[in-house]
Amino acid sequence: MSRSGKSTLALAILGLLDHKGGTVRGEVIFGGRHLESLTARQMRHIRGKEIGLVLQSAVSSLNPALRIGTQFAEAWKAHQSAGEWRKNILDIFERVRLPADEEFLRLYPRELSVGQAQRVLIALAILHWPRLLIADEPTSALDVITKAEVIGFASCVSRMLVGL
Repeated sequence: MSRSGKSTLALAILGLLDHKGGTVRGEVIFGGRHLESLTARQMRHIRGKEIGLVLQSAVSSLNPALRIGTQFAEAWKAHQSAGEWRKNILDIFERVRLPADEEFLRLYPRELSVGQAQRVLIALAILHWPRLLIADEPTSALDVITKAEVIGFASCVSRMLVGL
């Protein structure tokens, strides 16, 4: 279903479409809250912690200037205290079949395969065990076995997995 608006819908739900020059009409109710009425600050607290997002393009979704470990540390600190981020990240890496070692954390996104970059995005999206995971073709760059494992793990992590 190419060009059907899946990515646009995902961005609109998380209040990110306005930054792309679009407008949103309608309402999204999550956890009893009308998301469209929340402030940008309130939405930042929801994004990543309560609602995870895996975009289709892994390579363009990661910050090319930051090492993988730095991106995870920043994502962790956005919602948790700085302690123990590394232990949690390495556990998730093992679950999505990424190398759970310091050497991998020192890599830049450009040094990853497309499949590794996609798994990094999935790991970022499930880092805080969100209640909802919105996935825009999250496994398109993965082999069949890894695809099945990642979907199984992601649906265990999130109470609700929405695949677009």
